[in-house]
Amino acid sequence: MASLEARLEVDGKPGIEYGALVEDAAAVDPQSHTNLVDLRSQLVDAVGRLEDRERLVATFYFYEGLTLKEIGKALELTEGRVSQILRRALTKLCEHLKGSPLEQDEVGGWSTFN
Repeated sequence: MASLEARLEVDGKPGIEYGALVEDAAAVDPQSHTNLVDLRSQLVDAVGRLEDRERLVATFYFYEGLTLKEIGKALELTEGRVSQILRRALTKLCEHLKGSPLEQDEVGGWSTFN
């Protein structure tokens, strides 16, 4: 056991503190936080561009957790029609977010949109 304030020796000389080598898993990476803020902003903009019915169906489905059948009953639509509206809303959201700087990360990896 060693103190986190103790220094790691390199070639007989004091180096970095042990504490600097321990990663805080709960800490938020500033770049990830910024990306999340940007994504939320873009998503709010994209949702704002949806037609009222598309926005309502998407809200019921994703935020309220309702099934297509429950949404259909609430809006007096068939389950199939609700599915069409939801698909159209998702297509519009994907199109709006396509080409976003958040679509691919800095090392070319895939993000949520792909």
